[in-house]
Amino acid sequence: MATSGSRSRMVWLGVLTVLAAAGLFWLSQGESATVADATHAPRDAVPAPAPVVAAEPTPATAIERAEVPDAALPAASDATLAHVKGRCVDEDGKALAGCTAKFDGWGRAGNDVAMQGKVEWHDPEPVVIRDDGRFDFAFAPPSGFQFTLELQADARGPRTGRWGRIEPAQLIDLGDITLRRGFAVRGRVVDEQGAAVARVGVNLRNLPLPIAQNMAANDTRYGLSDATGSFTIEVPIPAGTWSLDVDSRGQRLVSPDRVTVDPVRGAEPVLVVVRSQPSIEGIVVDEQSLAVEGVGISVEVNRSGRMASGRSKKDGTFMIFAVDAEPKPAKLQIDYPGPCEPSWHDDRLWEWGSKDVRIVLKRALAFELTVVERGNGAPVTRYAVSCWSEPLLSSLQQDLRLSGEHEGGRVTVDRVWRSKTRLTVAPLDPALLPSASVDFEVTDDGVPPIRVEVERMQPAVVRATTPGNTPVVGSKVEVIAKSSQPLRIDEYVADPRLGKPGSSSDPKFRFHELRSSGITDQEGRASVLVPDDHSQLAVRVTGSGHPSVLVDPALFPLTQDLVVVVPEGGAIVGTVKLQGIEPGRMSLQLEHGNGQQLPRRNRDAAVLGADGRFAFRGLAPGSYRIALAYSATWQTEHGGIIGAVPLDLQVPEVAVEAGRDTEVTIDATAFVLATVRGRVLVNGGPPGSCRVFLQLGGGPRFGQYTPAADGAFEATGLLPGSYRAGLVVGDFQAGEGDQMLCDDTFVLAGGEQLARDFALVRRRLVLRLLLADGKTPVANEPCECRSQGLNMRRTTDTDGRCVFDPAPAGAFQVYSQKAGDTPLGPFEIPAGKMEHELTLTSPAVKAK
Repeated sequence: MATSGSRSRMVWLGVLTVLAAAGLFWLSQGESATVADATHAPRDAVPAPAPVVAAEPTPATAIERAEVPDAALPAASDATLAHVKGRCVDEDGKALAGCTAKFDGWGRAGNDVAMQGKVEWHDPEPVVIRDDGRFDFAFAPPSGFQFTLELQADARGPRTGRWGRIEPAQLIDLGDITLRRGFAVRGRVVDEQGAAVARVGVNLRNLPLPIAQNMAANDTRYGLSDATGSFTIEVPIPAGTWSLDVDSRGQRLVSPDRVTVDPVRGAEPVLVVVRSQPSIEGIVVDEQSLAVEGVGISVEVNRSGRMASGRSKKDGTFMIFAVDAEPKPAKLQIDYPGPCEPSWHDDRLWEWGSKDVRIVLKRALAFELTVVERGNGAPVTRYAVSCWSEPLLSSLQQDLRLSGEHEGGRVTVDRVWRSKTRLTVAPLDPALLPSASVDFEVTDDGVPPIRVEVERMQPAVVRATTPGNTPVVGSKVEVIAKSSQPLRIDEYVADPRLGKPGSSSDPKFRFHELRSSGITDQEGRASVLVPDDHSQLAVRVTGSGHPSVLVDPALFPLTQDLVVVVPEGGAIVGTVKLQGIEPGRMSLQLEHGNGQQLPRRNRDAAVLGADGRFAFRGLAPGSYRIALAYSATWQTEHGGIIGAVPLDLQVPEVAVEAGRDTEVTIDATAFVLATVRGRVLVNGGPPGSCRVFLQLGGGPRFGQYTPAADGAFEATGLLPGSYRAGLVVGDFQAGEGDQMLCDDTFVLAGGEQLARDFALVRRRLVLRLLLADGKTPVANEPCECRSQGLNMRRTTDTDGRCVFDPAPAGAFQVYSQKAGDTPLGPFEIPAGKMEHELTLTSPAVKAK
């Protein structure tokens, strides 16, 4: 049985949109630096390499296996091609003919796109899959691209995939992908008086569409209402109860908040009722009273979830619609200043319905920048710029911009704020180093023209060999400029081309920075680029077939290759036997037998393949331990996370020898997932608008589940263990809502099919906060109640009151910044009371 405390060092959490979309480097928690045996060898047989230039990507091609013979597939020797493939099947595992597969690619937001330059990419034509249900997309992925896959068949719910990054030559085999039977969902949108409302998007959310549990793929489908209010969701929807919401500026959903699709009859027509929301309107002007376009304004809120925001139009006007069910007077803030400085600040609370907000901003300045090559003064025409005001630390400003071709090396840098400012230039040519930072003060007098010089690096070769002088093929070679701290073998290395690596209060501190990288060829040689100054360089060699190697310091001779001797590594390969668990919900973690952590590259394996296979490669000889974890999905109305729950499974230590694959079989069939078919009741009746979750022990939560109108829900894929049922209530359309827990726990056995009711009690708490004089209210301030690991936040009114409905269960503490940093309490609502009023006086802060 899984226990929340077992193997606590093996628990890791990830934000789902980040894990799936960002493709981040992980910060090191690894072992001490290892210095490899580095020697110098003649370079006579290999001419000096040209500067590394990114290859122009090829258009993606779709390969339909049933139609194209194997001989027509892309050649295996073409190492640039990645593959995304799989097989569409029905609920019985039979191949589905007639499915349409669409594969798309587009640029990621941010600095990745800025630095990749112009890319010629063409989405492949959609493929109609034939009798064997198979598809295979082959393509050379551009470095700054993200990708999506959509699978659709008649009368079946679609399946989707999304990848924030795909590497060249990467093989993504999705295995069998089930497309469930689906039904049309139709209805009509009306206001509270029954009149039709046009152009409202009706969304069904948290649908079971992503191909993998840990994938931030599209799980929402919508339909747009026409002039009569009628809408049809764009795709068939599988059976179940699904979350419903609307997407239209100025409209808020009244009812219903869910749709039930019957597995036989489908869905009844849905009458969606919406309400027009109040707005705050105004104008944005500059210091000359001229209209300013493109300024982002939002309501300042003390919660996560949906934001009330707007953007100024060409005439400077803006309109912000409320999103909360009961909107309260609100402060406004500048999210994006556009062509101005974010100098506006106003503590006033604006009533909804206000139409006279006037925001006056100061126009930002601009200066002329010229970039040349150091030494010869040749213009550098292809680059991007980061120009930001140091005290404000605005990520919007730190991002690279103005990327492209600049004639004569000149560009006008706009959006410069009056402040201490830092400028860096990132050339698109990888042979040119990013510039050093240029710091200057911006005043009303403007900025004189700035000339920046960048250094051209020189080509070099790193040759990786085994101790027996056999070339090491396909390994990554990185040239690293070391920071002021020691460089560990698995250290995070910032790429300065992708923006500012970070900040430090120590002016002498420097981050480790990547200078160039390459992949070793059939002769073990990688073409890299090195700066003239070799004094602070290191070389790291990583690969799937050997332990990582660090050469520190790395000195590049003028006429020779830098030879790195790579020790031979071993591997742990194997199979995890599962019973009824999708392999994609399992992950593995590796550590030394003595408990010492490994470099993260070796420590975390990918999720299991469709056949349960896994591999840890490039391991140094020694003894290792493997742990398994199961993904607990927590999916709210506004996002989600994946919690990895360790399995209490004792796997014998594995001995790894150099040059050998150690085969391992892990029997996890004892872990059989359970199902709960339940019904939630609140104060003895149907729960109304809510979402359900199940909490395992005091840790991970499974859900949220959308219950039917009578409170019925189904939760599948549950680990055995002790659980507590809970509800999310309140305004979860706009925010995360409030959570309330059932008083009693229940135990699930492996494979159990549990059917039961869950009774919850909803109480109401009115809380009033006063300062130390016992009279002055703590007005218009955030207030928080904490109980049983759940936090509920409110803002006090002018009399210091706030209402918690539901009230916290059991003992709770109250936190308020103005009432002092020390929590007040604990308190508890008296037994048997459904409503309770509590007045608290803080001794920490005296009234003025």
